[in-house]
Amino acid sequence: MEKKAKFYFVSEAGIDSAKSTAVKVKKIQLLGQEESFLFPADKQTRAQHDKLFENAIVKNVVKSLKQRNKFRNVVLTLSEELENIYLDEEGNVVFHDEYLEEDTPMQEASGNREASATSERKTSSLVKDMVVEKFNGENMNASNWMRLYVQECDRVGIAQNKYAEVLRLFLEKGALDWYSVSVKQISLLNWEAWNNSFIDTFAAQSWVDIEYAYNFKFYSGSLLEYALKKRSLLLEADDSLSVSTQINMIVISLPKFIQNKLGYRNRFHLETVCHNKDRQSKNPKNENIRVTNNNEVQEILARQEESKND
Repeated sequence: MEKKAKFYFVSEAGIDSAKSTAVKVKKIQLLGQEESFLFPADKQTRAQHDKLFENAIVKNVVKSLKQRNKFRNVVLTLSEELENIYLDEEGNVVFHDEYLEEDTPMQEASGNREASATSERKTSSLVKDMVVEKFNGENMNASNWMRLYVQECDRVGIAQNKYAEVLRLFLEKGALDWYSVSVKQISLLNWEAWNNSFIDTFAAQSWVDIEYAYNFKFYSGSLLEYALKKRSLLLEADDSLSVSTQINMIVISLPKFIQNKLGYRNRFHLETVCHNKDRQSKNPKNENIRVTNNNEVQEILARQEESKND
């Protein structure tokens, strides 16, 4: 008797390059069973699942997941080769003989009104602990915002079958209008469809916004404020930029006479030991300017990253 399984695929930032997008397989669930199982974080890429990614259906899934933070659930008939990889001799889910962590959400008892009411109260209480700025369709990058929204839902313990229902509470203006239309067309239980519709609708960013981010320059005032503002704009335009690329973009948007006081690209050193020091001192307008070096810019970004993770 042939066996079928549902695989959960997600498009995320690539491992080798932050600028690339990779499709990963997160979970597996045997058709007809309630339990689903998680693949370890270091065993979700094409490299570990080469036989699975050779499947024609999976190839089409990979082609369709061009944007980040989109996902697909697909059902596959397991060939003998795939059965040997994902099932043990008794038909239990494994991955090359490694038993996987179970990921089964709590299910409400059918017809149990008291349990249902308790669940609703619990969800309402959990929402109060979420820290997510409301999205209006224009105020921030849609992919970044959706990733933060899902992270917060996971952090406070909201079940995925409630994501779409809770989403309405964090939308306003044009985004809320989109929700009002979508709820008539998409089941609240189909989070995959909601997520993909959201990304398709709001992820596109105008070239005006991108041009503004990359051309934003320092003219006067605090270098710290400039660096943080520039970084925020860059990440809104492309959240996959590496820290070193962010630093480079921040520095090259400074006036030349300030760039010269920062040393060489990716070589952090103090102005006092900079080879350009003598040449800079000949320019009298530089004498009273106090600037930061590349290393300090890197520390600024590092401190901001730490504060985000606290």
